[in-house]
Amino acid sequence: MRQRRRIIVALVIAALATVIGGRAVSGLYVEVLWFSHLGYGSYFWTFKGLHWLISLALGVIAGAFLFANLYPLLRHSPRLRIRRRYGNIEISELFPRWYLTLSAVALSALYGWTLGGFVGRRLTLPLLQALNGPEWGTLDPIFSRDLSFFVFTLPVMSGLHLFTVIVLLGTALFVLVGHLLTGGVGFESGRLSLSIFARRHLAILGGLGLLTIGVGYWLGMQQLMWSGHGVTGSLGYADVHARFVGRRILIAISLISALAVFALAYRGRLSYAIGSVVVLLVGAVVLDRAYPTIMQKMRVEPNELERESRFLKMNIALTRQAYALDRFEEISYALDLAHTPTESAIARVTSGLPLWDPRPLKATYNQFQGINPYYTFVDVDYDRYGEPGSVVQVAVAVREIDVTQLPPEARTWQNLHLSKTYMHGLGMVMSPAAHTGPGGQPGYYVSGIPPSVAGDAPAGMELGSPAVYFGEKTAEYVLVRGSDSDSADSVPRGVPLDSFLRKLAFAWSFGDRNLLLSQELRPETRIVYERTVRRRVARLAPFLILDPDIYPVLANGRIVWIQDAYTATSYFPLSERVRTVGGSVGYIRNSVKVTVDALTGETTFYVVDPEDPIVRSYRGAFPSLFRPLDEMPPTVRSHLRYARELLRVQAEVLQAYHVRDPRALYEELERWDLPVERYREGEEEVRPYYVVMPDPAGRGRDPEYLLIFPFTARGRDNMRSFVVARSDVARSPQVTLFRL
Repeated sequence: MRQRRRIIVALVIAALATVIGGRAVSGLYVEVLWFSHLGYGSYFWTFKGLHWLISLALGVIAGAFLFANLYPLLRHSPRLRIRRRYGNIEISELFPRWYLTLSAVALSALYGWTLGGFVGRRLTLPLLQALNGPEWGTLDPIFSRDLSFFVFTLPVMSGLHLFTVIVLLGTALFVLVGHLLTGGVGFESGRLSLSIFARRHLAILGGLGLLTIGVGYWLGMQQLMWSGHGVTGSLGYADVHARFVGRRILIAISLISALAVFALAYRGRLSYAIGSVVVLLVGAVVLDRAYPTIMQKMRVEPNELERESRFLKMNIALTRQAYALDRFEEISYALDLAHTPTESAIARVTSGLPLWDPRPLKATYNQFQGINPYYTFVDVDYDRYGEPGSVVQVAVAVREIDVTQLPPEARTWQNLHLSKTYMHGLGMVMSPAAHTGPGGQPGYYVSGIPPSVAGDAPAGMELGSPAVYFGEKTAEYVLVRGSDSDSADSVPRGVPLDSFLRKLAFAWSFGDRNLLLSQELRPETRIVYERTVRRRVARLAPFLILDPDIYPVLANGRIVWIQDAYTATSYFPLSERVRTVGGSVGYIRNSVKVTVDALTGETTFYVVDPEDPIVRSYRGAFPSLFRPLDEMPPTVRSHLRYARELLRVQAEVLQAYHVRDPRALYEELERWDLPVERYREGEEEVRPYYVVMPDPAGRGRDPEYLLIFPFTARGRDNMRSFVVARSDVARSPQVTLFRL
């Protein structure tokens, strides 16, 4: 009976290990196949390999340190005895010590594996950036260090410090429990009693912990450059003249306290060690909390502008650098109200302005161009087509498949994954943005199924490959049958299911047994998945912040999606923090443009700002991922645009930081507001908008594709200024601020 029970338990454990381990192994195998079929296999192994290596190294350090503390504890603990009764006979025997040693090894391995994986995930990218990050070329005004120290090096040091703290705290907790269980620590007559071994053991750990606290205070001084207590949330007077001084003293106290606790391990009295720790705790409250607060109240606030002026000037300079505001061209734009512009002058400026709002236009497209109920237009974007000098602004939307519109009885596995009817979207719709068609409806350059191009469409517009396998809404995986005669750019790229092992891996990873049981899968069948553009790009480069708005381009007879991607960090020193789609940042650049072919799914990352230190660190770490902008096809490059989310972030910062004078920033008298617009029943914040128009400065340029955003005076609806961003990334200056 007992033997059968053991067999059942073993089988259950084996089954659970197979299910859990098999799912993990199949998931990894599927991930490798996906990255490899896209041509990013070496990048995958670089990223994942270093992550595993770092996690393993940290795990070994954590586990070895814990075991190095548990093993002596086991060696010094009294031997355990177990009693067994056989009928009327009771037998007492020593519990095998190797059982305890094996348990300590298992506990240490589990602790190291858990902690190594947790910290390794967070340290991999910062470590890669620290190893590959270039010099920034700018020194900070406080410590005179290159800014790369704060962006690349300090995050790694902070992460390793956190790892050390967790290792020491966890080990100390296990050791303390162990001494309590073995009698090394106890209470006699109401007093704490420690064995010699327990005293030495805990004293060494305590001393290491105090040294770690001292290192933490040193790091804390540097971290104030990220987020201080000044007027703008940056570094302030009290930080430099109180917190810096206090933390330097606390570093010395931590070192002295550590020496006192180390001394307890061999000689000295417990009261000395406890007294030194109490001094450190009191010092932390007085020097790091009370003293800066008193200085802020008594010395700074009565003369705040005078005291904080130096730090406000630093904040202005580094904030403008962080958001590239220092690259803006500024023009004083005088309105001549004495002269009425001619009709031809007005027509030259306004003839290309869009008449259609994308929001109701999307409803119109779905109403008249959706045609089949399972097609949808997810979004409407603006773009421009035509030769320089005769550029036409257009509204464009892609016709995607939406299987959620199918009736429930039609949503079978074969329809969703094998049917050519529901496998992909079809073509796009394109309308001139500045004109209407008959009856007030939009006119069409591209429309219908199959998509056709109107005769008055801009030159070079054609759509020879209208299939849309990858888009904004497309989500379900599909199984595409190909042949050897298919060229690589005429069919969607997928992973071949040419072996039982691959079918099993995908079935297990996707939780879909039909992939294993279906008789319709052939050796030439490919599985195409991760078809949503934004998710596809995010999976390839999770360290980039992605613009929420992607847009389609018609180039060389096919549809190509363009995704704006941002390099950003919250570790840039002394700058204003802004909320973005990727969280709070203190520095941002639109350094990467990503293209995804709507038919094949080919995904390519192009660097458009090679001088950005952050993208340079990524290129150094992942040379096979990024390509220079020169390799982008000219037909696609001509449709690049200034990213709307970037200008929105810059505009939010520019409200206060268009000034250079600390007094103006402090008093906020010259602060601008972001305008609001009425839409339907309510109001919403104006977004930057794209237009085709001549240079507002009147410098004789041909109409260009511009991104414009206005500012109003604070508390009033009067326009105070506006920024104009040009879409050609090769032109400088790219952004101009017009002050009215």
